[in-house]
Amino acid sequence: MSGITGIFSFNGAAQQYETAFKQSLASIATRGNQSQKTCALEKCALGEQSFTASLPQNCPEERYHVVFDGEFYNFQSYADELHINTTQPEDEQKLETLRKLYDRHSHDIVKKIDGFFAIAIYDTQNHTLFIARDFVGGKPLFFAKTSDFFCFASELNAVLSYPVPRTLNQTALFCYLQLQYVPAPETMIAEVQKLEAGHFVYVTQHTVEKKQFHNILERPPQTTLSYGEAKTQFENLFETAVQKRIEQTPKLGGFLSGGIDSSVVCGVAARSVKHLPTFSIGFAENAYFDETKYALQMAKRIGSEHTSIQVSPGECADYISKILDTFDEPFADSSAIAMYIVSEKVKQHCNVALSGDGADELFFGYRKHAAHLRLLTPSVSNSVLKLMRPLLQTLPQSRNSKLFDAFRKANRYAQALSLSNAEAYWKLCTLQTEAQAQTFMKGNYDAETYAHIKNHYCAQLNGDISLNDISRADQYLVLTCDMTTKSDRMSVRHGLDVRTPFLDYSMIAFANSLPEDYKIHNGVRKRIVKDVYASFFPADLLNRPKHGFEVPLHTWCNGILREQIDTLLSKQTIEEQHVFNWEHIAQLRAKLQSKNPGDSATQIWALLSFQTWWKKFMC
Repeated sequence: MSGITGIFSFNGAAQQYETAFKQSLASIATRGNQSQKTCALEKCALGEQSFTASLPQNCPEERYHVVFDGEFYNFQSYADELHINTTQPEDEQKLETLRKLYDRHSHDIVKKIDGFFAIAIYDTQNHTLFIARDFVGGKPLFFAKTSDFFCFASELNAVLSYPVPRTLNQTALFCYLQLQYVPAPETMIAEVQKLEAGHFVYVTQHTVEKKQFHNILERPPQTTLSYGEAKTQFENLFETAVQKRIEQTPKLGGFLSGGIDSSVVCGVAARSVKHLPTFSIGFAENAYFDETKYALQMAKRIGSEHTSIQVSPGECADYISKILDTFDEPFADSSAIAMYIVSEKVKQHCNVALSGDGADELFFGYRKHAAHLRLLTPSVSNSVLKLMRPLLQTLPQSRNSKLFDAFRKANRYAQALSLSNAEAYWKLCTLQTEAQAQTFMKGNYDAETYAHIKNHYCAQLNGDISLNDISRADQYLVLTCDMTTKSDRMSVRHGLDVRTPFLDYSMIAFANSLPEDYKIHNGVRKRIVKDVYASFFPADLLNRPKHGFEVPLHTWCNGILREQIDTLLSKQTIEEQHVFNWEHIAQLRAKLQSKNPGDSATQIWALLSFQTWWKKFMC
C-alpha cells in the first residue's frame, strides 16, 4: 500500500521541478507515511510513499525504475522463469519481477499482474515513461500534461503540487451534481485527468499516448456450464481468491456487516484463520441505520471474534470535518462516512481487512438491477406505474423511513419507464436530472464533452440489451469511479489495506460469463452466491432485504451538520463564490426542513463536499 508520484520533463531538466516534486511526495504521505523513497534522474523523477517503499534510497544502476501502488499476488509464479533472487526481501522480489516483466513484455506487463495496482516505469535507455491502472480501478492515478512536462500522482492534490493551472471543470461539476462523484477521465480541475481503469499512458520526448488494454464493457462468451457445475466452479474460484488475500498476512481482520457479501468473505476466511477478528459499525440512537445485530449473529455462526462499533452523534460530529477534508476532489457517496470511521477503528487491531465489495456489481445485488430487469420486461405493472407517475410525485419521499423511501424508489422507477435503456441506466445511477443539476450552476458545462462522457459509459446500452450489459456498465462506472474510490481513500488515510476477493480477476471473468438467471432468479438477487453459501446463514438473514452501508444523513443535516451548512452554504458564501445559484441552494435548504425532503440531505452533503474542496484547493 503506497502512493506514487512522478514528473517527466520534455526539455530534459527534471531537476528544475525538484521543489514541486518533493511537495507532491509529501502531499501523499497519508497514503503510507512510514517510508519515503525517491529516484531523480535527468529527465524523470519518481517517488513513492509506502509502509514498505519498493524504491532504493538512491537510484540503482538499473535500466528500469519502478514505482508501484497496490498488490501483486502472483509475483512468485515468475520466480524461476525470470531468475528472481528469492533470498531477498519480498518487496525487492516484486520490484525485480516488475522490471524483468517489463523488459520482456513491455506494455503487456499489465496483463501479467494479478492484483490491483497503479504503476509507473521509467526506461533510462529509451527515455520513456509508462503509467498504468488495473482494469478494476483498485488504485487511483491522475495525470497532467503541459508543453514542458508530464506529471502523475495517486491523488489530485499531489498533481496540483506541480505547476499545473487550476481551472474549475464545469462539465465535471455537472456530472458530479448528478452522480455524486466525478467519472473518469474527468476531474474537477480542467487541466488534470484521471486515468481510466484498464488504460495506460506511454510518454516519450515528443508524444503522450493513452491506450485501453482491457474493455470490461465487451460482451464475453457465455459459459456452457450447467447451474450445478457453475456453483462448483464459483466456490473453487472464490475460495482461491480469498486464500491468496490471506496467505502470510499478519493482523488480518474483516468487515462484517451481516449482509450477504461480507458474511461470505469472512465465513470463508474464518475456515483458515482461527478467531478471525471481524468488525461492524452502527449508529447509536438511530436503529434504522444500525445492522450490528445481524453482524453479531453472523459472527457467532462463522466463529469470528466480533467487535460492534457503536458511534454516537457526538462522535460523528467530531469526524465530519476530517471526512470532508479527506477527499482530493469532491465525492459525496455518504457511505464513505461509515467507511472512514470503521477503517480508523479496525486499524487499531488489524493491518489488513477483507471486504465484500464488488459482489453487487458482479451478481446483480442492487435493487436497481431488479428494477432494470422489470424495465426490460414489458408488463401490466409497468403500464400502471407509468400512469401513476403524477400521483407518485406528490407522495412524501425520504431515505429516512421505509415507507417514504419506497415512495422515492417507485417515483424514480416510474420516471425511468419513459426513457430509453441508456437513459434509464443513467437515470438510476444519478441523484438529479440534467435539468435539475443545471439549475444549481452559474457556469455552463461543455455539452459536447458531457455527451462524450455519457456515451462512454452508456453507448453499449442502446438497442437490444440484457441485464449482463447493465452489470458490466456498473463495473466500469459505479465500481471503478465510486466504490473503489470510497474504499481506497477512506482506508489509506488510516494505513489500512482493504482486500476484495470478489474483485479477483478470475471472479470477474467468471461472473461476466454467467447467464442472467444464474445471478437473479424469481426475484432472488445474487442467486449463485446465496446458493453456494446458504449454510452460512440463518434463513432470516439469507433473505432479508438489502440495506447498504448507509448513514442517517437527514438526521445529521438537521443536527451535527448544521454549522457546516450555515457556513458553507450561506447566501454570502454562495454569492461571493460565483459557482452556484443562491436561489436554488435556498430552495434546497428549505426542502430539507419540509415534510417531503426527498433526496435533499444527499444533495446538501454533495454540496458540502464540493465547498470544502473548493475552499481548500481553489480559494
